[in-house]
Amino acid sequence: MDLTVQHLRSFLAVAEELHFTRAAARLHVAPPSLSQQVALLEKRLGTALFWRTSRHVELTEAGRELLPLARRAVGALDEVQSWAVRRASGDRVVVGLVVGGPLCSAVVACSAGRSAGVTWDVRSLGFAEGEAAVRSGRVDVALVPAAHDPAVAGLRAVPLWREDRVLVVAATHRLAGRDGVSVAETSDERFVGVAGRPVALDAWFVSPRPDGRRPTVDPVAGTLEEVLNLCAAGLAVNIAGASVARTHPRPDLRFVPLVDVPPVTVHLVSRDGRRSPAQALLEQVAHELVAARAQEFGVLPVL
Repeated sequence: MDLTVQHLRSFLAVAEELHFTRAAARLHVAPPSLSQQVALLEKRLGTALFWRTSRHVELTEAGRELLPLARRAVGALDEVQSWAVRRASGDRVVVGLVVGGPLCSAVVACSAGRSAGVTWDVRSLGFAEGEAAVRSGRVDVALVPAAHDPAVAGLRAVPLWREDRVLVVAATHRLAGRDGVSVAETSDERFVGVAGRPVALDAWFVSPRPDGRRPTVDPVAGTLEEVLNLCAAGLAVNIAGASVARTHPRPDLRFVPLVDVPPVTVHLVSRDGRRSPAQALLEQVAHELVAARAQEFGVLPVL
């Protein structure tokens, strides 16, 4: 019988809320995903735990018997995790975000909710700062989007989720009304660069292109807001992860899908050999949320 703490957390949420939608919101998962977890637990236990109708959820006799056992089991595991995180992390974890958004916020919030007594801080990082901030100790971990593997000597990078890429252009741009564009159609455009990241930019902008051409990379920006402002003014275009269309919608911008470039991947970057229980928890939570809510956040699970 292969039971996991996730199965028991799902059961407890529904048992205590007696409402699948409220229980799903409490766990930061989609209701269909929660229903699947409960159904899988019932299958593995070989018994129904809830009576369900369109308007009512009620524990069965088996569900009432399981409730105190599940609470003790989950409570014991939470105590062990909290103890391990506090002991190894000094009660403080600093997370660096190169590009924030609802999924990043949900990962940090859920991790904080499952590590009582630990202080979680968030720092905004520039495009060129992710790996350097981890290496210097300015942050403990960083969520870094990259079109290449950001792991270098002294760093560990774990892929968490992928995003398709979009072309960011002004609303008045010649490509703004397209349903999709190829990377070759953008070779004559000026792109927003980041100082000190030539290798990363080559992978991000697909340079050189299949025909050998290299796009012009001219204006330099340090943050996503600076990139968006340059694009909105018609001074340049840029390539970004597709989630930016949800996290930073603007009437003066359009986000046009790139149809022939591979996705970019968001990595959890930490110092090699310094993976604390808090970082392990953050990684676990990220994988759980992506598995349960990838479509909602507009991302792709790492296979």
